Amino acid sequence: MLKARVPIRRAGFLFVGRRAQLSATHTSTRPLAPPLEHFCAVIRGEVEPLVTVRDGLQNLRVVEAIAEAARTGHLVAVEDDR
Repeated sequence: MLKARVPIRRAGFLFVGRRAQLSATHTSTRPLAPPLEHFCAVIRGEVEPLVTVRDGLQNLRVVEAIAEAARTGHLVAVEDDR
C-alpha cells in the first residue's frame, strides 16, 4: 500500500519524491519554464533528474487510481512496488 509522503512546494509547483526540489527564484509568470529548463539540462547531461522513472510510474498509478475511483465511486488501492 502507498505510504503518504510530505509534499514540497516551491515557486508554485508541487513535487512529491525523494529528491524533489526547485529553485524559488523562478516567477509564476512562466509556470512551465522551470520544469522545461530542468528537463533540457537533464537531456544535455548537465544535471540529474529531480525524480526517477520509478517515481513517474508511481505517479501515473496514483492518477489512474484517482480516475477509477471518480468513475466508480469506490476506493482504489495503489500498490507501491518499492
